[in-house]
Amino acid sequence: MRDVRFYLWSAGLSKVERKDVSGRVEGVLWTLQRSVLKHVVDGDVKGLRWWVDWVLLELKKISSELLAVGLTSVSRFICNLANFMVTFARLAMKGVSVLFLNNLVE
Repeated sequence: MRDVRFYLWSAGLSKVERKDVSGRVEGVLWTLQRSVLKHVVDGDVKGLRWWVDWVLLELKKISSELLAVGLTSVSRFICNLANFMVTFARLAMKGVSVLFLNNLVE
């Protein structure tokens, strides 16, 4: 999230605009994090896979919206790193526990 905020800042967005966009990205990722916690307990790998796909779709939508308003660097950054942002969830499907905000994900 720090990098997303940096790209938004370097693109010249106001603090309110940066908070809006970063809040959307962060909200999507927190939803996935809560889903990982739930689905790991109940063993629902199929449900967790659905949530990973949903998050990737939402990140793509956000990226497309940013591209449409001319924020190409931020759009590209989110699009290129979307798969890395869900690594913790994909590892959870394989039984590997990695903290959501851990450098191991990077």
